[in-house]
Amino acid sequence: MTDSSIKGDYSVQSTSRSIYSLATALSLGAMVFFSLIVAETIFASLTLQSAGTVLAHLFPSFYRFTGISSLIASVCTGFIPWPSHRYISRRIFISSAWLSTLFLAFSDMVLLPAMNAARLRIPNFAGPMTPVLKQFFFYHGISMGLIVFTMILTLLGLLLFTIRGIETRFL
Repeated sequence: MTDSSIKGDYSVQSTSRSIYSLATALSLGAMVFFSLIVAETIFASLTLQSAGTVLAHLFPSFYRFTGISSLIASVCTGFIPWPSHRYISRRIFISSAWLSTLFLAFSDMVLLPAMNAARLRIPNFAGPMTPVLKQFFFYHGISMGLIVFTMILTLLGLLLFTIRGIETRFL
């Protein structure tokens, strides 16, 4: 191997590390900010029906932003070197990134349209528990569960990435 090819590989690896860090931070930050601050503030400030309408307009942008950020991070995982004796942690690292992307895409393309279709058929959220309302809450529960699981997976990937970086610097 020539010095220029080693330098080129290092440049790709370094760039991949930086892009992974940025994309993961943006995705995780958006998930936490939207889930804990934006949604709670909207529900506290508006009626239930109005809050649902506002959130229905915000969720597509949320899922696309976090999904694209997660996809970018996932692609970068393939370019980040890993110590060979930590093979299982590399597999978990890569899997957590791709599963996060998959869950966000599923939520955006399957759950969100199903929730919106059900929401439009609900005359009043304060009324009796109708089959349509049950359907909405079923999809909403799955969506929220996937967001929480995606946050956990993203944190796990970031933790493994950080530990790997510390290990590389001090070993």
